[in-house]
Amino acid sequence: MNCLMLEDFIKIDIYEYGQNIHALPGHAKRTNKTVFLPPAHSAPPPNIKMLQTGDRREHPSHIPDHLPPFPDPHTYIKTSTKKAPMSEYQMIREKAASQKRDVERALTRFIAKTGETQSLFRDDTTTYPLIAVKPMPLPYLNALLPKDQDLDSQDQPETTAVKKRKRAPEQSELVGDNPQGVDTDSIDNPYLRPMKIAKFKKRLK
Repeated sequence: MNCLMLEDFIKIDIYEYGQNIHALPGHAKRTNKTVFLPPAHSAPPPNIKMLQTGDRREHPSHIPDHLPPFPDPHTYIKTSTKKAPMSEYQMIREKAASQKRDVERALTRFIAKTGETQSLFRDDTTTYPLIAVKPMPLPYLNALLPKDQDLDSQDQPETTAVKKRKRAPEQSELVGDNPQGVDTDSIDNPYLRPMKIAKFKKRLK
């Protein structure tokens, strides 16, 4: 719907608002009126030339020219996505030491919160908690009880040296006493060794 503004319609609206239409020229020519200056012409900001690395890729045929160009190739082709691993000995040792210290602190705090604790101060037990030491009624039992050690690996060089000093068994002994050819000296358990038949010698009358 088109609306055509006529002079009569404007006069009627001014009269409805209670204003005098003949006072409009004097209101427009008043001395203390606010004048809006036209905006000054400003120069466009200069384009800052950035350091370009490599040749930019041109638009393919299906991309129109009014779209922005491709960025430099180093921004999406040659940029590493992860840090290079540390290879310096000092940095590796410092990182390992800090991780070990953090693990020890976290474990100490966890044990202090979940287990029994002792405090250096009688009045305030939460200032500096210490892990409670469990008293042992018989402290000498740790020295007497066997520990989980690999005794076979410790005794291995001694047994190999003893085997080298032993003489090689003869063929008659392997066939006669031990028909399967098993070295009976290498078996430590006497219950697993093969049975030896005693040789009876005939007495001469």
